[in-house]
Amino acid sequence: MNAILFVDDHEVLARFSCKILQMNGYHAEYAYNANDALAMFACEKFDLLVTDYRTEGMNGLELAKHELVARAGMAREPDFYPAHGRSVVLR
Repeated sequence: MNAILFVDDHEVLARFSCKILQMNGYHAEYAYNANDALAMFACEKFDLLVTDYRTEGMNGLELAKHELVARAGMAREPDFYPAHGRSVVLR
């Protein structure tokens, strides 16, 4: 796992989280909403999606499912790991 997309509408959290991941050797990018995340998925392959549940455009679970269908051509439930708020992780 090398490339991570971190999606959160809190800009400071998104940038800071990516900086920590980069300091630990990961290629990490961030998006502030679902539409930006989808555009980034179209241009780059990510191995992991970490997203806030509440994002502009669609919620994090919808975003994860959308990317699974686009990437795998089939629907399956993403791995879901709730945190303090609600987060969705897609592997």
